Amino acid sequence: MYIRRFEDLKLRRRLAALSQDGDSVAKYFGKLSKAWMQLSEYDPVLECSCGGCKCKTTKQAKEAREKEQR
Repeated sequence: MYIRRFEDLKLRRRLAALSQDGDSVAKYFGKLSKAWMQLSEYDPVLECSCGGCKCKTTKQAKEAREKEQR
């Protein structure tokens, strides 16, 4: 569990430190996309298992992730 947390924090720091510098927009976007994909492997949005999902937990978690990526 601690290794997973460490990787999560490491990836979040890497995301925060990313900058375009002299890269093209396409290359910079590729770096961002790769970092977000790696983060979602360590911190996936969990699916609700309440049956029919009336609690909106999954929807709220996905919206929070999308907001974080902006």
